[in-house]
Amino acid sequence: MLAGGNLCAVACENGGFEVLQFQEAEEIAPGQFRLGRLLRAQGGTEDAMAAGASAGALFVLLDGASEALDLTAAEVGRALEFRVQPFGRGRDDGAVVSQTRALGRRSVRSLSPVHLTARFAADGAVSLAWIRRTRIGGDNWDASEVPLGEEAERYRATISDGAGAAVAIDTGEPRLTLSAADQLARFGALPAHLEVAVAQVSPVWGAGTARRAQFARPG
Repeated sequence: MLAGGNLCAVACENGGFEVLQFQEAEEIAPGQFRLGRLLRAQGGTEDAMAAGASAGALFVLLDGASEALDLTAAEVGRALEFRVQPFGRGRDDGAVVSQTRALGRRSVRSLSPVHLTARFAADGAVSLAWIRRTRIGGDNWDASEVPLGEEAERYRATISDGAGAAVAIDTGEPRLTLSAADQLARFGALPAHLEVAVAQVSPVWGAGTARRAQFARPG
């Protein structure tokens, strides 16, 4: 599993697929398996994982039997017609299946940051921090930091007081501080709770999946 095997995808309620891996597979009935020790939300599919999957959802074992489409950058996100045609039959054969889909956006979206934390100071300020991930070249365990993987380092932090007031702040660093004065100006008071969502932003492809957390101000 840790070498990339036992990879699969499950259709989720948000219309996407969660990609995950499993360490254990127990056959509990003919052709029916219980998977265990899951490594979930692979490839930036945290939003699909959060949406969940229904019983009987489509399950695909990604065992290498199917090949990648190798879309070009110009084809990513464009509505393209895909035709599945049995070998040796004409395009007008009744067995031919044709569908139009816009694919590839997941492959170019920034991955969500991890280890989102908040520190509240005695003067009322709050400091947020997180660690970015990368889509490219992140498997080198000897590196002190993973490659950026985007054209520039940018983040968008959306901060809410849980009562309807919210503010979005862009930053070029994996950290952000809101002073007590900033919070008073934006929320009218020092919020007892903060709901925070942080997404890495690609200058070309836009914001990726956000990392979300809630923080309570110490009493």
